Amino acid sequence: RHREMEKISEAAEKQCTREIDEQAPEQWRKMTASNAMCDYYERLSRDDKAVVDRWEERRSTLIGDMTRRMIDAKMQSNVSLIRSSTPFLRLTVKTLQNLPSTSATVEDDDEC
Repeated sequence: RHREMEKISEAAEKQCTREIDEQAPEQWRKMTASNAMCDYYERLSRDDKAVVDRWEERRSTLIGDMTRRMIDAKMQSNVSLIRSSTPFLRLTVKTLQNLPSTSATVEDDDEC
């Protein structure tokens, strides 16, 4: 189950990253395609730098949200990945005990 979940997570993250990067601003795509990203960034205008910076901030959030939704959808469709729960049963146990000085008494409740 754990290995299957890892595979699903990795595949979902790769797919989501690809899809999110397709929505990226042109300046960011050109920068990431560049051999010298830092140099490319330094040559951008102030407005273009702001666009790239905003995208960098949003990108990880978008990828995380999309990945979580995709993993949830795959888990719902793959029944073998859903953990089954065992119903919990609470019992109250009481004991009757003969004590030397008294007749039958009820002891304190013990929960199991």
